[in-house]
Amino acid sequence: MTFAPSRRIETTNAIQLPELSDLLAVSRAVAHADDVTLEELVRTSPQPEEVYHQIRQTAPFASHALGNVDACEHSALWVIPIITSRGGKPASRQGTNSPVQGPTLVAQWISDWFGFMNQARYFNFTPTYEVIARLTAGEVRGALDVLVRPSAFAVPQFKTEAGEQPDRCAVPELAFLLGSVSRVNELPIFPTGVGARAHALKEKLRGDIAFRSADRAVDMNSYWAGTPAKFSDGVLEGLLLWIAAVHAGFTTEDFDVHPSGFDDVTLEWTVRCNESNQRLLLTKHLRYSQLGADGVESIIAATASTERSAMKASTGFNG
Repeated sequence: MTFAPSRRIETTNAIQLPELSDLLAVSRAVAHADDVTLEELVRTSPQPEEVYHQIRQTAPFASHALGNVDACEHSALWVIPIITSRGGKPASRQGTNSPVQGPTLVAQWISDWFGFMNQARYFNFTPTYEVIARLTAGEVRGALDVLVRPSAFAVPQFKTEAGEQPDRCAVPELAFLLGSVSRVNELPIFPTGVGARAHALKEKLRGDIAFRSADRAVDMNSYWAGTPAKFSDGVLEGLLLWIAAVHAGFTTEDFDVHPSGFDDVTLEWTVRCNESNQRLLLTKHLRYSQLGADGVESIIAATASTERSAMKASTGFNG
């Protein structure tokens, strides 16, 4: 299973905090899961894109005092994009939404990835993109809170979606491993997702996903896994990779984008399976508070590029 995103996600290794003076209202609303106030801040701002940027930077990051003024734990939410080439959903790790308790192979791999100065945790759950896209900014922060302080917060109730892919030509599925990384008195650092070390982690994760899959006919070559990335960057990377995976087996016939709420737009992408000629409508909700205005535009541009490729193939036009 080989494909590449439409553009490379450029990120810095360290968590970058926005200016504190610009974050007070957003931070307060996110901390209290006050999505009504967040909507009002967006609607009344002369620069709503900047408010979305602040929400995107604030929701997946938190700091907590550790009992004295000299110790503070800084935490960030991360995701690992997972894509299946045959449309099968990666199995939920233990069928629960709870954080992983105790040592596991995956926990050891991820801890090794971040290094001994960081503490990594993750959910026993592999949510699809549709589940992630339903999370409001307050719920994103809630997921981080329960990972970092499980005794102080209730386990989040992820809203799952029932649905089956068509039998004749299964569409690639996008899902995520969702977790957190924390560091005392310093901001957590995300290692770069390239090189031999990154390749080794991806291969281990692919094997683990295939082993846990309910579809025993699907081997690890039908899966692609990334490395831990900051929440917003990883969701965007996953979407771009999913578009590339779909484009590898389907031809674009049409696509449309329309607003579906103050925080999101709906992408409707009509494709035709190259093997069966089956015509399908794929729908994705894109949240500004998760992806930012630039991220949403990147997804739209990547989808548009598949339509141009289809036009060139059908007409022979290469200009």
